[in-house]
Amino acid sequence: MQRLFPKTRVIIGPATDTGLYYDLDRAIAFTPGDLTHIAAEMQQIIRANLPRAGSLNSTAADLSRYG
Repeated sequence: MQRLFPKTRVIIGPATDTGLYYDLDRAIAFTPGDLTHIAAEMQQIIRANLPRAGSLNSTAADLSRYG
């Protein structure tokens, strides 16, 4: 998202039963053409097979860090 629309704020939405989703804050609404570009970028990222990085934290650790 940041590569295509650098001024868009990406905000982690609430957790759901299947994971979580992101809210996107942008001054201009996304168009159907934007969604096509986003889907193409996602496919490019998938094909690149980049290594994943991440960590699991306890709720207490997250609350102390992000409050």
